[in-house]
Amino acid sequence: MPVFSDSAVHLIHGASQGIPRIINQICTQAIYDAALNGHEVIEDKHIHQVLIDQQLQRGAV
Repeated sequence: MPVFSDSAVHLIHGASQGIPRIINQICTQAIYDAALNGHEVIEDKHIHQVLIDQQLQRGAV
């Protein structure tokens, strides 16, 4: 079973523009979010939540 769903990988790539440091930040936060909610696979909903949280932290929302 994959750790990240295909849709999550596509979202990560689009949001990070392929920049390794940003990929790591998104993935780390998504893993924490999934673990807190008892999920074994990171889905696009976890990535969306991370991206929303990042925007909130930057004051972009």
